[in-house]
Amino acid sequence: MQNAQHAQRTAQALPYLLTYDQSPAIQAHLTQIGIGQVAYEELVDHAWLNILAHCFGTHNFAFEREALVDPGNSNRRANVSVSHFRNNVLDKVIVVEAKRPTMTEPTTLKWNSVRQELQDNMVTIRSNATTVQTMDWAPGAAVLDLSADAHRIQSILRLKKNTIEARDNDY
Repeated sequence: MQNAQHAQRTAQALPYLLTYDQSPAIQAHLTQIGIGQVAYEELVDHAWLNILAHCFGTHNFAFEREALVDPGNSNRRANVSVSHFRNNVLDKVIVVEAKRPTMTEPTTLKWNSVRQELQDNMVTIRSNATTVQTMDWAPGAAVLDLSADAHRIQSILRLKKNTIEARDNDY
C-alpha cells in the first residue's frame, strides 16, 4: 500500500519537474501560435498564462489575463501579468505584452512598438504600486521563440521566481 501511495505522489509531482515545453497542455498551445499560423492573440495569452503558472506555481503568485494597468483611470490592459503576494498586497512583478503570430517574422519597427507599449504599461503599474518589487524587462534583448528557446526561457523565469521568493527584488 505504501508503494502505491508513493507512486501516486510521485506521478502527481512529475509535471512540476518537467520543463514547460514538455507539458502536453502547453505543447497544445504552442502548436497553435507559430510564425505563419493564423491565430488570435488570445491563444498567445493562454500559452503565456500556462507557461507562467507552470514555472511559478500558485503559492504566493497570481496570474491574470487582460489586467487593467491603471484601474479607475484607464482601460489600458496588460495581456498577461504575474503578481506576487507579499505583506498582504499583490504586486505585479511580470507583465507580458503578447501579440498574435504573423505570416512572417515581425519587423524591427513592429517590435519597437510592442516594447514601447510594454514599457508604458510597466511604468504606469509601478507608479500605482503601494509597495515596490522590481519589475524586469530587457529592451535590447533578442527575441526568443517559446518553443525553440523553451529551456532558456524557463531558466530565466525560474531565476526570476527565486529572486522574488528570496526578496531580492526590492528597490
